[in-house]
Amino acid sequence: MKIFNFLIFVVVLSLLSVVSGASQTLPVPVPPTQGPSSSDFSGVVDYAHLIDTVHTDQLNSLLRELKQKTTASIVVLTTETGSQKLDRTQAEAYASLIYKEWNLANVTVDNTVLFLVTTDESHQTFQSVIYRGKIMKEIIDNLKVERLIDKFFTPAIEQKEYFKGIYETTWALAYIVAQVYQKTLSPKPPFESDPLAEPGGSANTALWIIGLVILIAFVYHRVKRANPEFSWLSWLPGRRTRAIAQDASWRGAFERGYFGGLK
Repeated sequence: MKIFNFLIFVVVLSLLSVVSGASQTLPVPVPPTQGPSSSDFSGVVDYAHLIDTVHTDQLNSLLRELKQKTTASIVVLTTETGSQKLDRTQAEAYASLIYKEWNLANVTVDNTVLFLVTTDESHQTFQSVIYRGKIMKEIIDNLKVERLIDKFFTPAIEQKEYFKGIYETTWALAYIVAQVYQKTLSPKPPFESDPLAEPGGSANTALWIIGLVILIAFVYHRVKRANPEFSWLSWLPGRRTRAIAQDASWRGAFERGYFGGLK
């Protein structure tokens, strides 16, 4: 009887956990009603007020220039979701819905990028999605998206520098698109090298040094086993001179006909 009651308790507990999990999976928010006026729009829509006016103006100017030179559009959208904290799957579904509702796909060439940043009302949870049209998926694959987010967006958000994360990630996207179209953007980017480049060479240098030390230790060990009296210190000029002098003084008595200093 006790076993039966225990099984009933486990089943009820499992059902409660399922219901609880289902209640936490909230529906995707409805896209903002005021979107870009046309599918040719390329710029910033900052509903969450995460970017200051100066950087917003700079990004709008940059993205207009990119549009003129390449026909590609980048739309940056920030929005608050109230008390609802979106998970990754919900944010991606939200980006897809916005892309369709706002008619961001160009009819002839779907070369638009939607950079969506969502946050709750207390700015505790952020989700970023780089949603790409058909053409842009070939230019910016999933690996590049992850690298850009990890390199520019996530570190800045962790430091609560929201504008910086959005600004530099958008710039990196524009830089990559301009390169593919073989165009040069007139403003100076906020980074020194290719945004997709691996982090500095200091780590690689350290690995080379460690590898060299291991190789030297291995060689020394093999030589020492073959010749136990071997020492790399003996190759030093000073030590070689002293060793020769000591050896000569020790053998001098024998060379002069002495044995132990006696005739």
